[in-house]
Amino acid sequence: MKRLFFAFLGACFGTILSLSLAYAAGQIWGPLYQGEDQSTQNFKIFLLATGFFLVSGGWLGFRISKPKPTADFN
Repeated sequence: MKRLFFAFLGACFGTILSLSLAYAAGQIWGPLYQGEDQSTQNFKIFLLATGFFLVSGGWLGFRISKPKPTADFN
């Protein structure tokens, strides 16, 4: 259950990071599109990037929550 919780937290963190980066890019460079066609293209790129960050964050959270092996020196 702990691993699932950490995977969920990681996915949430990845999604928030993606949204923050997109917001920052919009604030720094202004509108990233000129017209409807480029707007649609940029939205598709945004969805792919958000999906990548979501999956990466979930995987990283799952890996972080993995139990650490203990050394037994007996």
